[in-house]
Amino acid sequence: MIRCTRCNYTMTEVKNEGGRTTRLLCSDCGHEISLSGGLLSFHPVLPSATGGGIDETLNEYYSKNEDKHFWFIARKDFIKTICDMYIKQSGKIIEIGAATGYITRHLIAEGYKDISIGDLNSDSFNYSDDKGIMNRYQFDLTKSPFVGHFDAVFMFDVLEHIDDAELSVKKACEMLTPQGRIVITVPAHMWLWSKHDALVSHKKRYELDQVVQLLRRNGFKILKATAFFASILPLLYLRKYIDKDTGRVSKADVAYRYKINPAVNRMLDKILHLECKLLNRVSLKYGGSLIVVGERLN
Repeated sequence: MIRCTRCNYTMTEVKNEGGRTTRLLCSDCGHEISLSGGLLSFHPVLPSATGGGIDETLNEYYSKNEDKHFWFIARKDFIKTICDMYIKQSGKIIEIGAATGYITRHLIAEGYKDISIGDLNSDSFNYSDDKGIMNRYQFDLTKSPFVGHFDAVFMFDVLEHIDDAELSVKKACEMLTPQGRIVITVPAHMWLWSKHDALVSHKKRYELDQVVQLLRRNGFKILKATAFFASILPLLYLRKYIDKDTGRVSKADVAYRYKINPAVNRMLDKILHLECKLLNRVSLKYGGSLIVVGERLN
């Protein structure tokens, strides 16, 4: 269900023939939320007031590189491999913090039918083509209006941008139906911290056990917990020294961030493609990123 943000009463959804919600109405206090600019906005805020997220100028660079840079290509393949193992394609899903929406679009193209996206900052939806996306929700996760509403919640590289990860995971759990599932990715290991982390507004990098315990404390049992991008771990460790965080980030840092030699890009893409094939057989402790799947206990 969806709770009214004014009186906490259950809101009624009005949907079009395609199943998308066009209007929400609270029959208790009369509060109405209508589709505007492709969004259903629960907690409208000024972009400058959102804070704590990713610099929106980076989304332009993401959108230009996500179909050709090895990291974006491998990341969506790793995520799809895990989702195919633990998430039903017919389930009602939301991806929180979807950035340009390229993961959601990839999953829709691969057969997932009912995926919505959500974010606090309305500017984040500027690059997410709504083709195939069920609904777009602008809302504050820490005040989420959704209760038992989704079969799966995706949070791909989101927690590292949030001050209160504990509350965020607790609220994500409340959004799920009984036995609903969460899939989380985060950057791994503080000993890999570099200027890149500062550039994209990371607050921390995680260890695998930290994410596992975070989910367990907030109502989940763990179905899968593994690192990925393990094949390029030496390169990421080297980046720590070559691209050291000096406490200063410039526009030049953003401009060259995803520039890469085409031959090197193809080689790393092939290496990570092979690693991806192993994900359903092994669980790794060390890598550039972590992915954890949890199931709601009650």
